[in-house]
Amino acid sequence: MASGARALTLIISLASLSLTARILGPEGRGIIGGAMTWINLLATIGSLSIGQVLIERAATHRDGSWIESVFGAGVVLVCGLSGLIWLSALAAASFAPQVFGQLPWWALAVVLAALPFAMWERFGSQLLICTGHLRFFNTRLVVASVVGFIALLVVLVLLEWGIVGGLIVSALSTMMVSTLGVRKLWEETGKSFNLRIEELLSLVQNGLKLHLHTIGGTLLTLSGVLVVNSYRSASEVGWYQLAVQMVTALMIVPQAVWLVLNEKIARRGPEKVWPLQRRLLIQSTSVMMLIIGISYLLAPYAVMGIAGENFSPSIELFRIMLPSAFGMSLSYFMGTQWLGRGLFGQTAFLTAVLGTSNLILNMIFVPKFGVSAAAWSMTIVYSMMLLTNLGMAAYVELRWQNAQKCLTSS
Repeated sequence: MASGARALTLIISLASLSLTARILGPEGRGIIGGAMTWINLLATIGSLSIGQVLIERAATHRDGSWIESVFGAGVVLVCGLSGLIWLSALAAASFAPQVFGQLPWWALAVVLAALPFAMWERFGSQLLICTGHLRFFNTRLVVASVVGFIALLVVLVLLEWGIVGGLIVSALSTMMVSTLGVRKLWEETGKSFNLRIEELLSLVQNGLKLHLHTIGGTLLTLSGVLVVNSYRSASEVGWYQLAVQMVTALMIVPQAVWLVLNEKIARRGPEKVWPLQRRLLIQSTSVMMLIIGISYLLAPYAVMGIAGENFSPSIELFRIMLPSAFGMSLSYFMGTQWLGRGLFGQTAFLTAVLGTSNLILNMIFVPKFGVSAAAWSMTIVYSMMLLTNLGMAAYVELRWQNAQKCLTSS
């Protein structure tokens, strides 16, 4: 079910990408890409990583007694933090407009409107998975993707609303997917709202331990778009973002595995799941090697088929970024072990270092060498992440083997 839903969502996502690229061109795609990147960045900063903490919470409290108070704390945190980010963003737009680069004022308005929903999505999705609603989680993704694509067809083809319409539909899709799970979670709480201050403080405290990790991961994926948006043209943002989205599309297998492992670790714990995870890791890595090789050969046909000749510079960018898919995939496979074991501080430090490295490389080289520098930066940093997660896999395997020896000897 997970892999099927991911595959269908991927197909619809590529169809939406193709539609917007061909109708709006590189500049239009660049504006939409820049705005959606800001939504993701602000939502990630404001979420305080409380969603990721739920994996460890579910793994250590398996009776489900935590759900009601966590839901209430999540609602309050999302509302309060959204307001703080709104004020901060408006102040930045008023006194330092260069922060948002070439983003028009109306696009910033759409970003701020979608922000609370994007923040809730990061919390609500993890809560759905940790409460055993993986099937519903996948279904809502498919529904939102289908509705969003139909809306794009109406807005761009029939109504001809252009860039404004495309961005509004993209933001509405984010709002839809975040709200579809609220009723299911409300039922999990017994249809009661319970706010416990100690639970709220616990979520914030543990989330902050992991927040450097989350921000670092965001800088890994989004800093290239933001820096290119600040120093280069909107068309270059469109070329770069297309290449990034195509690389991200290759993560269909790792994402499907990640969803399954999240649910299993939440219910059984990381040690018991490791034998299954190790087998899936080996199988999925072999599949990824094949996918990356084929993608390199078919890159010109894929780019031209999806976006057309105006996006031909994306071919080289996509090929430069392809090796980063190894690091991305392993981060999905091993991320559940880091979080399931409560290694928040270690994860935060390592990812923050890598994310900051990516930002620094982009800031130094993109102004001088252009958008290709952002592609090379992404590949270099994700190669470093690959080595880090291989080390984690070796550590977990050694612990598991020692535990098996102890059981055998006893």
